[in-house]
Amino acid sequence: MFAEHLKNEEKDAAIKLILELIAEKKPVREIYEKWIIPAIVHWECPFEAEPYCIWREHVLSTTLKTAIELCYPLVMAEYEKRKSKNKSVFVFCPWEEFHEIGIRLIADVFHAHGYAVTYTGVNTPEKALTEALSRHTPNCLAISVTNPYHLFQVQNLIRRIRIIEPNVKIMVGGQAIQRNTPVCNAIGADVYIYSIEDLYQLLEEEEAK
Repeated sequence: MFAEHLKNEEKDAAIKLILELIAEKKPVREIYEKWIIPAIVHWECPFEAEPYCIWREHVLSTTLKTAIELCYPLVMAEYEKRKSKNKSVFVFCPWEEFHEIGIRLIADVFHAHGYAVTYTGVNTPEKALTEALSRHTPNCLAISVTNPYHLFQVQNLIRRIRIIEPNVKIMVGGQAIQRNTPVCNAIGADVYIYSIEDLYQLLEEEEAK
C-alpha cells in the first residue's frame, strides 16, 4: 500500500500510513524493512524513454525523506537502549554523489544499534572529511556510492584516509557496489555492504560478541 501511494504520487496518504504504523508502536526496523525499503528497491522507471520519471523520482524522494524523518524518534529510542561509548561512525556520500535516501537509512540503522552517528549526507567534500578525521576518531566510516564512475574516486579517498587514520574501519555500500562486485575488491574497503540486510547482520553479529 505504501509503495502504491508513492507510485501514484499520493504523499499525504503515504505519510498517513507511516504515522499509523508509528502510532501502533511498530518497531522502526519493521517499518523500514516492510514499507520503506521495498518502495525504494522496487522503484523502476525508464528515464531515457520516459523523461517524466525524473519528476516522479523527485516526488518519491521528498515523500520518503518525510517518512524517514518521522521515524527518527523510534531510532533515538533504540539508541538509548543500546548505546555504547565505544561505537561511533561517520556516514556520508563522497563528493558529487547526490542520492541521499539509502545513506540516510544506513545512518539510522547504525544509530538504532547503539552507534554515535555523525551524518553529513550527500556531496561531502574530501577536505572537510579529512579535517574532521584530524579532530575526531570514529570507529568506522560508512560510505555510499551510487554512481559507478565514482568508484575510482572512492578508491583514492580510502587511500588518503588510511594515511590520516589507519585504524578506522571503512565500509562501502550503495548501488555502485551492488552492480560492480568484481571491481569493488580493489578499492580498499574493509567491508562491503550489498544490502541493508547485510548491515543488520553485521551489526547483530557485532552485538553478540
